[in-house]
Amino acid sequence: MVVSGKILVLRQENGNWDLPGGKVDENESVVEGLIREVWEETKLSVTPIGLLASSTKPRSNEPDLLVLSYLCEVKTDEGDVVVELSHEHVGYKLIDLDDAFDLPMHAHFAEALHEARKHIRKLISAAA
Repeated sequence: MVVSGKILVLRQENGNWDLPGGKVDENESVVEGLIREVWEETKLSVTPIGLLASSTKPRSNEPDLLVLSYLCEVKTDEGDVVVELSHEHVGYKLIDLDDAFDLPMHAHFAEALHEARKHIRKLISAAA
């Protein structure tokens, strides 16, 4: 998620870093689930910009989990962004995208960040 040109990452209790998101509810579109999950975890309203990456996360004794990562922009009128974390996370950072790769996180999140960097660089090149 892009916030004022920075990426929002969330810290889990175990010290790993995460991106906002979660499971889609029954009778909910992927985009509706994305918007709801980000709101539940951060109290931020977002606009999805596009799908960045998809991967599968193997789980023991359950079907693999499909992970879809979207680039989102935070909707804000004031310019200041206030993150209110849910019980699922213990901290957050707004950091430069390149700095996010130094944080411990699952491979599918790192893949999404690589794709976000490519997408953002394309946007910058197109604007120049």
